[in-house]
Amino acid sequence: MLSAPVWKYFVAHSLASTVAAFAILFVIVGISFAYVSANPVTVQNNPQTEQRPWTGISGSNLTPAIAKAMGTNEQSGFLVVEVAPNSPAEKAGIKGGDRAVTVDGRQVLVGGDIIIEVDGQPVTGFTDIQQHFQQKHVGDTMRFTVVRGSVTMQIPVVLEESPAT
Repeated sequence: MLSAPVWKYFVAHSLASTVAAFAILFVIVGISFAYVSANPVTVQNNPQTEQRPWTGISGSNLTPAIAKAMGTNEQSGFLVVEVAPNSPAEKAGIKGGDRAVTVDGRQVLVGGDIIIEVDGQPVTGFTDIQQHFQQKHVGDTMRFTVVRGSVTMQIPVVLEESPAT
């Protein structure tokens, strides 16, 4: 520990120490401004203001139990349960569920389209659709291959901007 007389010299204020402190401060601030001026900031798009695409569908993964309750031969895919009104999916003609059944003790809306492919790639569930969707932008088209009853068809859906939530 420093003795009191030595410590006094470190905290003593004088005209010379004040001038030296301000000189150091001005040099540091000057260097900082020079650095900022030489390295301009690049403004990136704010994810909150970017247009987010949407399809307007919701559903669940098709399980063998749900497939059995529906009477379909499909064993995997994504079952469309609901299609939002005036959504891209509704405009394209994708159908949601129309009747409720009990599967494994819970109510499931069935009868909707079963998505089995997106852009020619197999779909086993929601994760597959989400992976394709993340690469899309407003105005892009997603090509869904769906099973409706016993008919397999391709339905192109043009993605629109997600409504404010």
